[in-house]
Amino acid sequence: MANPTITIRRPNGEIETVETPKFARINNTLFARIQEATRNAGRGEVLSYDNPRPRFQSRTPHVSDICPRCGTRCYGDCTA
Repeated sequence: MANPTITIRRPNGEIETVETPKFARINNTLFARIQEATRNAGRGEVLSYDNPRPRFQSRTPHVSDICPRCGTRCYGDCTA
């Protein structure tokens, strides 16, 4: 799984995107703390954050999911 990223404007004006492997997800409260710590350290201004999107794999129907009587996924309550 990918790490959250934060976008920082460095004191020299350069904008940098940094991965944050220390955190699994960033919420607004944690973001405010990161902004404050970065500003207090003189390392720039934190502009935004982005959490990775979860990846879901769609499940293809298995042969055992198909009703042998009607050929659909009726879960055994078909009248065929």
